[in-house]
Amino acid sequence: MWRIFMGSMIVVASGLTAGTVFGQNLSDRINQVREDDRQREAAQAQAEGPSISERMGYLIARVSLTDVAARDALTWWSKATGIPLVVDWRGLENEGVSGDAPINLQAERLPVELTLKMILKQASPDFPQLLAQKSPYFVEVMTKDQANRQPVVRVYDVNDLTFEIRNFDNAPRFDLDSALQSTGEIGAGQGGGGGSSQSLFGGQGTNQDQDDLPKTRAERGQEIARLIQDTIEPDIWQENGGQYASVRFFDGRLVINAPLYVHEQIGLPL
Repeated sequence: MWRIFMGSMIVVASGLTAGTVFGQNLSDRINQVREDDRQREAAQAQAEGPSISERMGYLIARVSLTDVAARDALTWWSKATGIPLVVDWRGLENEGVSGDAPINLQAERLPVELTLKMILKQASPDFPQLLAQKSPYFVEVMTKDQANRQPVVRVYDVNDLTFEIRNFDNAPRFDLDSALQSTGEIGAGQGGGGGSSQSLFGGQGTNQDQDDLPKTRAERGQEIARLIQDTIEPDIWQENGGQYASVRFFDGRLVINAPLYVHEQIGLPL
């Protein structure tokens, strides 16, 4: 019986050891796959070079455009920066923008994005307003009205902005004189009775006015939403009578449906 029991223990122990080794091997394999994915993504990013957003911040050594047609100026900008540019000239002309508008721009060490904005401003100086919307793969030129008809939904985490640290500025007051006097009275009383029952702390701050209560996270979230509606393109928000954008606060997040140029101005973490 003893030999059989010991044999059984050996079998079980061997099984546990094998399972542990297998678990370690599986964990190592998972970690290796993750590391391979990270290295592959890093290599791909390096092969692709800087993103369009990064290249928009570069400088153009020299800009020299004299009475150059808008369509040619935009073609030059795309070739000079290496950034693909998408322009629907037929759609722009239907909106009132001419590709033959003269562009005059002389500058040195001008940022890539600013150069494009200055060209678009001259291409349509009054109306309609032209915008350059960035994507991970290209930059698209369109009118503001065209952009308004292409809203995008994005979710912004504002938990940190809705958390409020309470300021306890009405803490109770400690009165040392009253404390010493109360101690003396207790000692003078017979059997400890008849002593003062006055608290060592003053009565201030025991009650808090309703107006001083901190705002809820929902209320602070609504305040952030209202701030965005009042400061960023106020005319397009549905809450302000517009029709192209809306914002809702839910569970620590802002859900915003708006054109891309609005999202670029918001600047909150996604």
